Amino acid sequence: MADHKLAGKQPENPLGEASVLKPERSSRRRGKGSKAATQGALDMLGKPVISTAAQTSTRASHRDDPNRQVPIHRLPFDVMDIIFDILLFASSGRRLRLYVAGLTILRSVSSMWRDMIDQTPRFWTQLSSKDPIGFISDALQKSQRHGLHLKYAGKLADKITNGEFWAQVSSHSDRWEHVVLQEPHGNLIRKYFSAPVPRLKGLVLWLRMGYVAYGPDPPSLLFGGKWESLEELRVVSWKQMSWTEVRCHNLRVLTIEDSFWFDMELLFGIIAENSHSLTILRLHFITFCPYTHSQGTHQPIELCNLKEFTFTSMAEVVSEGNSQKTRDVPVMRMVRRVRIPSCTLFAIEITLDENPEATREEFFHLIPRPVDIFARNSKNSQRSQPKPPSARVTFWANELTGEAFGHSVSKPLYSLLVRNFSRELSGEWVKKELVDGWSGEGATRKPDLELRYWVDDELPMEDMFELEDLDTVTGLEVMGHEDAGWPVAPGLALRLQSPGASGALPFPRLNHLTLSHCAVSAKEVLKMVQARFGPTRRKGEKQRNRDVDRNGARLTVTLSKGMEQWPKSTVKGIQATPGVKVVKKGDTLEKADDDASSSSSSEESDWDPRYPEGSDSDE
Repeated sequence: MADHKLAGKQPENPLGEASVLKPERSSRRRGKGSKAATQGALDMLGKPVISTAAQTSTRASHRDDPNRQVPIHRLPFDVMDIIFDILLFASSGRRLRLYVAGLTILRSVSSMWRDMIDQTPRFWTQLSSKDPIGFISDALQKSQRHGLHLKYAGKLADKITNGEFWAQVSSHSDRWEHVVLQEPHGNLIRKYFSAPVPRLKGLVLWLRMGYVAYGPDPPSLLFGGKWESLEELRVVSWKQMSWTEVRCHNLRVLTIEDSFWFDMELLFGIIAENSHSLTILRLHFITFCPYTHSQGTHQPIELCNLKEFTFTSMAEVVSEGNSQKTRDVPVMRMVRRVRIPSCTLFAIEITLDENPEATREEFFHLIPRPVDIFARNSKNSQRSQPKPPSARVTFWANELTGEAFGHSVSKPLYSLLVRNFSRELSGEWVKKELVDGWSGEGATRKPDLELRYWVDDELPMEDMFELEDLDTVTGLEVMGHEDAGWPVAPGLALRLQSPGASGALPFPRLNHLTLSHCAVSAKEVLKMVQARFGPTRRKGEKQRNRDVDRNGARLTVTLSKGMEQWPKSTVKGIQATPGVKVVKKGDTLEKADDDASSSSSSEESDWDPRYPEGSDSDE
């Protein structure tokens, strides 16, 4: 099977993700402006209101309600509606984790708030099988005739759990718009999901075991096989699903993850049938059955509205003599058949096995370039000045991973993993696609580059300096193996302080150096920074201008795993050098970016959220 080392992690529970589909909402669209405009109002939800919540919860009369005097009660209804919306829902429209508790607290603040919430049906349309049964009863009544979003979280081998939940919501099946099924039993499907649901727009199917206990393939029974109204279909770990019966004509979102023995021609049929409407196509960790269809010329499938394309961790079973193996051939078949001229988020992986030179040239000719992806994003951006791009390139043995970001802590807008790719070709790709490709007319500023090197016996240290003349390199991370039987990157610091063939110091704009399990001493780094930035400031000497050094950089040195034993006195000497910002202990650039992304991003996820194994989180 194809190497799934980097992007081929086993999928986890996707059911808490903010869905692409939105519930019925008011005509106001929540944008950045409206959210900013209500921030002051949100700040008013402070201690005076919360501290009196217990008192006011027992008062039914508006006249006796002291919270009516709080300034926030003077806001117009429309503004209050937006505030409640922000507190209860993600920007995609899916409920937040503490949705039920949030509703309870907001309703207890004052009788005015309780009435406003109770009289707004869309606040009551999203129900989980783990919600209290009393809440479900109230919500079904208060949501009136609005469409329902339902989530069922079952348990392995349970015949039918949450019977009271289904007993109540099944009588409202004509209002079901979005259904999430986690671990459904065959008996549950037969009893509650065999009849067509005319308003169904979204369906999420997820299984840990990969099959339905005591149940047939889903399309033959789910909703009577009537899926024509679907706009979103996400199938995760449903390995025995028979796709021959899937009939959808207006899909906007198609996600398939962790599937086995998939017929690729069936997949092309589904994509072609929905080519006019697809905006998101995510395919990950799929093993296709042997391709027995005609290898002749096929008409390309034009996906003119597709914005997000993911095709990662793919393999196909092929016969070689008396044995069967898996190869990465579905990738080339996909890029030859599908055209994505409007794509703004792109991720793909490939292993160049057979005839790698010819395959490589065709592959890079068919896929979009990073600069194209960013040009489309800039065109669609509402910002007058979009944030400048950055890129991270990882080198390991004969493997290249290139990622381009809108800014350093965002999800990559462009992600490429190429295996069986020589170091020389990797360097050429970086120069062509991440440097020279951004020099044309109308191109945005060239991306700042972070170079990451996994050092082993197949990567001579000199290879790390192939790109030393690039003035766009701002980050360098060198990682060794904890159990390596040889010194990792000896002489690295000396090389960083020695001028190259051009006479300039390597990586002239370097401002972040991260070391992990490297044979680099603190004294060597001290000499290096003194050579790059000047001598260490002596005791009593006036503070020099340390904002910039002669290369326009301020250097942060991060000591990651295996680098904890540096003497404190030498570390202080490094940090006292003009041009050195700080020496700190921390994680790799990748881990730091992940943490920053999780702390600074919005409450919704662009891909399935990853809960810890065994988590039963609902929202």
